[in-house]
Amino acid sequence: MGYGPAAGRGLQTSTPVRGTLNGRWDEGCLTGPVILGTFRTPEGFAVIKSELIDRISVQNPHLYRQDAEKIVNTIFSEITAAMARGDRVELRGFGVFFVRFREGRTGRNPRTGALVSVGTKAVPLFRSGKEMKSLLNSYAHGSDIDAGQHG
Repeated sequence: MGYGPAAGRGLQTSTPVRGTLNGRWDEGCLTGPVILGTFRTPEGFAVIKSELIDRISVQNPHLYRQDAEKIVNTIFSEITAAMARGDRVELRGFGVFFVRFREGRTGRNPRTGALVSVGTKAVPLFRSGKEMKSLLNSYAHGSDIDAGQHG
């Protein structure tokens, strides 16, 4: 069963979209309502890239889906390229993407017990911004989000 304007565009959802009024998509621009997923996983709801692209094209009828896809792919590739250079990517209100390097160390093979050299690793990290934290906490206090809460 599909909900909202996306139902006629081939986007099918089995449950109403979280974060919208009465399960309908709010019309708006890219800075409009929070886009939350409709796919149920053991951890909660998840958004996949193709659904994000579909939602952007629905919320911005002046954009073709191909244009929305180029926008999303460009944003992701720019974030990835900046992190590969070791740069920090800061999106005010959303959060910060950055890379932290783990030092090389000597580990142990769990099967044989032999010492193994583990090289330096680059680890991608994300720290959520103040506005995102307050938004998520307001949803959590309203029991609107049940995903990812592990005791």
